[in-house]
Amino acid sequence: MGSKCVTGSAILNDGPKTENNIKALNGLIVIDIDGPEGAESISNMVEEYGILPTTLTCKTARGRHLIFKHPGGIINSRGNMLPKVDVR
Repeated sequence: MGSKCVTGSAILNDGPKTENNIKALNGLIVIDIDGPEGAESISNMVEEYGILPTTLTCKTARGRHLIFKHPGGIINSRGNMLPKVDVR
């Protein structure tokens, strides 16, 4: 079963689910939120720093991906910023 990406009212099927299918796209940055602990981490961050911009969101097997235009530089947190949240 493929994952689904949603932006506004549009739903995009990104094909078969693989670990790196979204992360490999050039020019993008992905916030990978895993499970309730990751959702709580993002909620706490939003409470402290403000709401994230509206963006493409993909449901995954363990949570969701938020996809943004890459700001440049090297970004790969591997869970070092927030519990159960990776930025790549």
